[in-house]
Amino acid sequence: MENDAPVSDIKSHRYFGIEFNNRVWEYLTRNQLSLSEEEEMINLAHGSLLHWSLCKEKTQAQMQRGEYMIAKAYIKAEDGSSALKHARRCYDLTQSFPDAMKDFDFAYAHEIMARVFALLGDDTLSREAYENATVAGASIAGSKDKAIFQADLAKGPWFGLEQLELQ
Repeated sequence: MENDAPVSDIKSHRYFGIEFNNRVWEYLTRNQLSLSEEEEMINLAHGSLLHWSLCKEKTQAQMQRGEYMIAKAYIKAEDGSSALKHARRCYDLTQSFPDAMKDFDFAYAHEIMARVFALLGDDTLSREAYENATVAGASIAGSKDKAIFQADLAKGPWFGLEQLELQ
C-alpha cells in the first residue's frame, strides 16, 4: 500500500525515526540497564524502524540499519533468540540489496551476526562471522568510516570470547 500520509506526517516519521535511534544509542553506551530501561530501549529500536518504514524516502539501507539497531538492543538485553531474528533480517537485507548498501553496511551485518552467535555460545559461527566482518571492514573505503567500524568491532560485549581469540 502506498504511503499517502500528509507531508507533515512524513516529516514526523523521519523525525521520530532519527530521535528514537539516537535514544537507543544512549542506552547502548550505559554499563547496566534496569529491566524497564531495557524494555524502553527495545521499544525505541522497534519504533525507530517503524517510523522509517512509514517514510516515503525509506531505503533498503535504512531498513537494514534499523534491523541492526534492533538486534543490537536485544544483544544488550542478552535476548539471543530475538537478537538472532533481527540480525538475520539485517544480514538478509544486506545480501538481497547490495547496490543499496554502503561498504560499511556489509561489515556491520557480519559484526552483528558475530555478536549474536557469541551471545548464543556458538564459538564456530561467531569466529566465522567475526572474520567476515574483519575482511569487510578492511575494504571500507573511507578512512573515517573504517576507523569507526574498527573501534566498534573492538568493543564488547563478546560474551566470554576474548577479541584476541577471534582474530
